[in-house]
Amino acid sequence: MKGAPILEVRNVSKAFGGVNALRDVSFAIRSAGIHSLIGPNGAGKTTLFNLIGGINVPTSGSVLLKGADVSGWAPNKLAVCGVSRTFQNLQIFTEMTAIENVMVGAHLRLDFRLIAGMMKLPAFRRRDVEADAEARRLIDFVGLAAFADRVTAHMPFGALKRLEIARALMARPQLLLLDEPAAGLNQGEKVQLQTLIRTIAKEGINVLLVEHDMKLVMNLSDHIVVLANGCKLAEGKANEIRNDPDVIAAYLGRPVKVTKVDA
Repeated sequence: MKGAPILEVRNVSKAFGGVNALRDVSFAIRSAGIHSLIGPNGAGKTTLFNLIGGINVPTSGSVLLKGADVSGWAPNKLAVCGVSRTFQNLQIFTEMTAIENVMVGAHLRLDFRLIAGMMKLPAFRRRDVEADAEARRLIDFVGLAAFADRVTAHMPFGALKRLEIARALMARPQLLLLDEPAAGLNQGEKVQLQTLIRTIAKEGINVLLVEHDMKLVMNLSDHIVVLANGCKLAEGKANEIRNDPDVIAAYLGRPVKVTKVDA
């Protein structure tokens, strides 16, 4: 739908048995930039992220991508439509090289037919060369050119985090979901990550991240959504969220009366 938000979460709820992990959450990403989803432990961030990424299905409400209802769509179907993600726990093929890992990100948009591959037809060879070149460009883009042909089992943890981002970018997403990208990184690696995420956003890719590092969130974010107890507590720019008394109370552990906040 022309003019529709790139992503809209509309009155979403999710229950696991008798536990309501999310209750009537709504927000939208209407402009390009870096958007963050934050909240105390148990706020429902991971559940909401997994609903957006197609791992879980809403109990009620809907998730819309450019105006189309994609609630419950499988991750591979979402990827074809421009949604790509990384994971808090690395999903890396440790016996493959960095380049081979990145090329995996292209498999849904490239036609690797078995017969064409077995016969090494010219069109297949050309696609293979083009995919390798694009993967090498992305490896360089995330600052890992020196690791391109190394087996990933021998790469540092921080480098693997950026490698997973390169693989997600190989799918040419319009919306990139980053699940706790700073987890486990030292301060120098976090600075590299911030620079990379800003560069990705400048390339016109919408970024939505879940992150616990509040310094990183406040430094990066154009727009922040705060969850608490499965509900939306607040939404706004970094300076608004930083000074919101309910957000401060939620993070300091004081009781917070959570009410529905309109998108």
